[in-house]
Amino acid sequence: MEYISFIDEKFDASITLILLMIVLVYIGVTKFPHILDAIDRLKYGKIEPLEKALESEHINERTKTSFKMLLQHNYFQKLTGLGVSQLEREKLIELHILSEGEISYEEIRDIMFYIDFDKEKGGFVLNKYSEKLNGYTRSMSYMYILGGTAFLILAYLNTQEIDDFKISHPYFLLVGLPALFASIVLLYSGFGSLNNNRKITMAQDFIKKQNQIFNNNLENESD
Repeated sequence: MEYISFIDEKFDASITLILLMIVLVYIGVTKFPHILDAIDRLKYGKIEPLEKALESEHINERTKTSFKMLLQHNYFQKLTGLGVSQLEREKLIELHILSEGEISYEEIRDIMFYIDFDKEKGGFVLNKYSEKLNGYTRSMSYMYILGGTAFLILAYLNTQEIDDFKISHPYFLLVGLPALFASIVLLYSGFGSLNNNRKITMAQDFIKKQNQIFNNNLENESD
């Protein structure tokens, strides 16, 4: 009864809980599909782009020949032992080959799941996963970050309202802890979206640069 009377004195607790539930439901509805999209990245990240690229007339013979040579390179042989999956290893090799060494391994690691090769267009394109992510604007990312910061402040203020603060205090469990959880989820989503935007921008720059290399190769060979 003492706990119930304490909560009754804190009228804002019920309002805060309702707001928290709305936010958490919203996050669940909007973010869950993108968890599935993250799983789909493995499907989009397969070496199908390599097969398409090597069949394309936009890739010169020197690039195709170097593929088998690079497969034997010690750097790539060691990747699997460093916690890099076979799929990632093949994708790294593929992008390095197609870029003809114009992009570093570190940059390749950042963008390898964001691009594909369109044989009909004869060049790189953003894959379906990237196109979906690209629909999220920076303003949405900033909204997540601002919301997460607000809930973090709420959690902190909640601890200040409790005279003898303990994590097991009922008011903190009902208000502060959910606010802290919501803050972590929102901040993670916000900064994650910004990071994805950064990588997609890198992928777009890579696409523009490498497609120009392919075009130059064709022009040089025709000369």
